[in-house]
Amino acid sequence: MVRSLLGLLFGVMMAGVMTNASSAAEMKTIATQKTKDVVVTLQSEFGHWTKGKDSSVLEIASAKDKQPVDAGKVTLSTSMTTSGMPPMIGGASLPPDRTPRRHLGTIEFPDSGTRQVTVAWDGPAGKGASGAGAWLSVGGPTASFFGMSLLDVAMSEAQPGLEVELTVDEVVARAIADNPDLRGARAETEAAVGRLRQAGLRPNPMLELGGQKALSPDNNVSAGVTLPLDLNGRKDGRVGVAERELEMKRAQVVDRERRLRADVRIKASEVLAARRNLEVAEELLTVNRDALHLVRERVGAGSTPSLEESLMLVEVNRLDASRQLVASRVEVTSLQLKALAGMSADAPLSLRGELRWLPPDADRAEGLRRALAQRPDLDVVRAEVARARAMIRKEEAEGRWDASVNVGYQRQDFGYDLRGLTARGGTRPIQDVFHYFGGGVSITLPVRNRNQGSIAAARAEADAADRRQEFLLLTVRQEVNSAFTQYDAARRSLEIFERGVRDVARRNLDVVRQTYELGRGSVLDVIAEQRRYIDIENGYTEALKQVYDASVDIERVIGTADR
Repeated sequence: MVRSLLGLLFGVMMAGVMTNASSAAEMKTIATQKTKDVVVTLQSEFGHWTKGKDSSVLEIASAKDKQPVDAGKVTLSTSMTTSGMPPMIGGASLPPDRTPRRHLGTIEFPDSGTRQVTVAWDGPAGKGASGAGAWLSVGGPTASFFGMSLLDVAMSEAQPGLEVELTVDEVVARAIADNPDLRGARAETEAAVGRLRQAGLRPNPMLELGGQKALSPDNNVSAGVTLPLDLNGRKDGRVGVAERELEMKRAQVVDRERRLRADVRIKASEVLAARRNLEVAEELLTVNRDALHLVRERVGAGSTPSLEESLMLVEVNRLDASRQLVASRVEVTSLQLKALAGMSADAPLSLRGELRWLPPDADRAEGLRRALAQRPDLDVVRAEVARARAMIRKEEAEGRWDASVNVGYQRQDFGYDLRGLTARGGTRPIQDVFHYFGGGVSITLPVRNRNQGSIAAARAEADAADRRQEFLLLTVRQEVNSAFTQYDAARRSLEIFERGVRDVARRNLDVVRQTYELGRGSVLDVIAEQRRYIDIENGYTEALKQVYDASVDIERVIGTADR
């Protein structure tokens, strides 16, 4: 089965998202993305999206012959980022329609705004992942394209056993969508939503039923209802704590995304660095094998002692052993990268790109200002402080008086073992049925227990949260300054390598080799210069990695959401 890894990512500015449309209705195209071998078309009944609950049609066809592509399971996920808030994430599955190559999906968005919509599929025709997409202007019955920039999506005609090439940015997007730890954090956010809903509920009323039966004919039956009033801010206290907890969970998700982006990019730099070292090792191994053949010819001709052949053979074997170790390093770091991206160990993956970096888009002062304003871990600790304050209010409310009201009914059948006179002068047993209705109020008086211990604990926790916030602010300042200092040092080191080390080392090695080929030097000179060149190339790779990692670290400490 041919499996290909394809992706499509639409960044969409919406006045809303999707309108209800049946599969039988005539569809109008909203956007079309052509990749290497498929065309993905997004349609709706009116050719635009509006706020609310809507259906859309996704068509996947071969770019070559326009025939339907069996995409199997198709999913649509969305993310919208707003200032000062964590991303709003949604999603839906798109089951196949009766019409070939068409998939129908319904998704609801309560708000308008700019959203990224990722379409992914996994079926006999291939497995799709996310890339980057276009902007649409939607505001009424017509939709117009502007700033169209449909970027190429990483693709591969992946036969079984062949690796799929992804850029670092695409691996980051995959990790944000599929990393199990991050998905667990999002599930914790949903749990906090449930707790917030529960906190807003009032206590249930209590129904009391009872009855008594004497050995005599006497009996009574009673029924009552008690309703707790939940007074003195108890509900507001619970809701306040739950709201702050939800804010904290959402900020934790954003912070984990920030850390995961940096972790993926750092791990990707390890893969790229190991791969570059592998390329250097393979190049030198090839050159030395050729040199070994030359030495053998000279030894056979009697112009070179056999010791030089032995020395060159040892060097070739040493380089081959080093190449094996570097190759294993590439494989190990690739496995670690797959784990971060939420991919299985046997999933095909080849990282496309080199150790290139983007210069910081802010200087040290601007970076510090932005870090203090937008770091999600600062949002987490601020939410923790707010939650601690809300917990104090909740515990104080629990220590105040409360009340409950009750109403009841009692039916009593009661009498004596005597006979009495009736109004007509006759006699009858003294027995009758009595009906009672009543009500009352129960008040909890905070005389001995005013929740003092819980209030004291909540105040101590609030003080601890304040101290953690102060420490984190100091840590943020230190991290920003350290990151920029490390970046500046790494850049200076790299400039030295590029300006006065690598080129000179390469020329020196070429001169020594040519001298040896002309019979004016020894093989030991070649081996010594070659090892010096390997050390320099490995040092250059490390310098490249240091600059790349420092650039990533600046993004991490500033809290940049993405490049």
